[in-house]
Amino acid sequence: MSSVNTGLWLGRSTVACALLTAAVANAQTDPIFDVSSVKWNKSGSHSTHISSTDAFYRSTNVNLKMLLQNAYNIRPELISGLPSWTDDAHFDIEAKVLDPTTVAHLAPGQRAAMMRQLLEDRFHLKAHIEQKTLPVFDLIIAKSGSKLTSSPPDLPKSRGTGVNSHNNEVDAHDIQMSAFADFLTHQVERTVIDKTNLTGKFDLTLKFSHDENSAAPHSDPSDDLPSIFTAVEEQLGLKLLPDKGPVDTLVVDRLEQPSEN
Repeated sequence: MSSVNTGLWLGRSTVACALLTAAVANAQTDPIFDVSSVKWNKSGSHSTHISSTDAFYRSTNVNLKMLLQNAYNIRPELISGLPSWTDDAHFDIEAKVLDPTTVAHLAPGQRAAMMRQLLEDRFHLKAHIEQKTLPVFDLIIAKSGSKLTSSPPDLPKSRGTGVNSHNNEVDAHDIQMSAFADFLTHQVERTVIDKTNLTGKFDLTLKFSHDENSAAPHSDPSDDLPSIFTAVEEQLGLKLLPDKGPVDTLVVDRLEQPSEN
């Protein structure tokens, strides 16, 4: 069983595309970890744990795809080029910043950049983005029409913004459709492209079942809740339409086995 608490390191999926582009195009200008420790984990355990604070990162029994997923906010199936030695390689990693005040107000993209720098330093990682034509879902307005509610102006700060997910229910406040499409991407395990042409920000609630195969538009008949595909259409007046389109993938050019310390 895996237990993963990524805390503040990844941020919302709304930054995924920006992270991928900035990860390989920009020079390193973000803070880095002052101290790091990498150790091979040969326990054979199937349990994984990741935790973090503003200035501290700790992971137990993680593989390289997990680390790259965290560093680039990319789905693991979109990562290629990993050398064969990574198939069974797991690591325990600890990293920290000596002065927490220097990273207290970093944006999610900057925190992910710290993880990328850690991989570059300890695993000599080199990678690039390659766009491929792959199956996607287009997010469009259903024939029944949109059922979305526009967010009221002058929201109180205590209300918060973004997507909050708990069990089978999602609540979103003050969210743009592009951001909601990014959220759906992680639910259906396929890139979702916003083609609603809806502008502004919206409030929404979505209740759906978590299928074993999220990319298949069906739900467990024994479950009272609909699949996410049905829920999006019936509850929001939107539709996920299968299509093919451009998707950014991560290609690993170089990755070396780390020395322990």
